[in-house]
Amino acid sequence: MATEVKRHLISIEAEKNISVSQIFISGGTSKIMNLCQHLTQCFVIPVNLIEFDERLNTSLPQVPKEKFHNALISVGLAIEGLRPNKNPPIQFRKLELAKQSQALHIFMEKWGYTLKTMSALLAIFFVYTFTKSIITDQMQMYSTQKLKSQANKIGLKGREATTNAIQRYIRSQRNDLKAKEIIADLQKINSPLDIMLSLSKIAPSANNITLDVKKFTLKENVLKIEGHTDNQQQLNLLKSSLSSLNSGKTLQSAPFSIAREANKQIFSYELKVKRNVGEL
Repeated sequence: MATEVKRHLISIEAEKNISVSQIFISGGTSKIMNLCQHLTQCFVIPVNLIEFDERLNTSLPQVPKEKFHNALISVGLAIEGLRPNKNPPIQFRKLELAKQSQALHIFMEKWGYTLKTMSALLAIFFVYTFTKSIITDQMQMYSTQKLKSQANKIGLKGREATTNAIQRYIRSQRNDLKAKEIIADLQKINSPLDIMLSLSKIAPSANNITLDVKKFTLKENVLKIEGHTDNQQQLNLLKSSLSSLNSGKTLQSAPFSIAREANKQIFSYELKVKRNVGEL
C-alpha cells in the first residue's frame, strides 16, 4: 500500500506541481495502532488521523462521530470515481476465479474425455506413421543394396544395375525356363511321326491289303485316319489292326471329309492313341 501511495504522490507533484506537506488518513483501517507513525517513516511526511470537527456546517446529513472515519471512505471513493483513469483497473479475478464461459464448461464436461481420447489416438497415429516411414526407408535402402549386390553377381554392373535392368533379366530367365520345360514335356510324348510309324507296323502287309491313306490327323491323343481300300475284306483287316492301336473302348467311325472313289471302299476312323513315350 505504501508503495502505491508513493507512486500517486510523485504523479501528483509532477503533473499538478503540488507539494504535499501533510497527509490525513481515515477509515476503519486508520485505527490500527502505530499506523500513522509507520506511514510517516515511509513517506517522510507527517501522517495524522483526521479528526471530526463539529464546527463544520454543511447541508449533508449529520454523521455520528463513531462512524465518521468510515463515512469518509465513501466520499473518497466517490471523488476517485470522478477522476479519469490513467492506469487500467486491476483484474483480481484470475486463475480459478477468472470468468469462464459456461457453454465451454458444459461442452468440456460432455466431450472432454472424448477429445482427450482422440488427441491420444492422433498422437499415437503420428508416432506410428513416423516410425513406419523410417522403417520403410531403411528397408528400401537395404533391398536396393541387395539388388545391386545380386546384379553384380550376374554381370550387371554400374549403370546397368538398375531395377528395370534386373526385371528384364528376370523375365528373360523365366522365359528360358519355360521354354526348357516345354521342350522337356515334348520329349516325353510321342510325335505324329512316331504314331505313323507304329501304325505302319501294325497295318496288314501290302500283299494282303491295298491301303490308300488320304488324311492323317492327330489332335492331342485322338487320331483320325481316312482313305480307301479295294474291298470290304481289306477294310475288316485294317479295322482289326487299328483296334490293337486304339487305347479306347471301341474303334469309332467318323464322318467323311474325303471324296469317294469308284470301285473303292472308303473308310474314316477315330481312335485314341497313347502319347507318352514308351507306351506305344
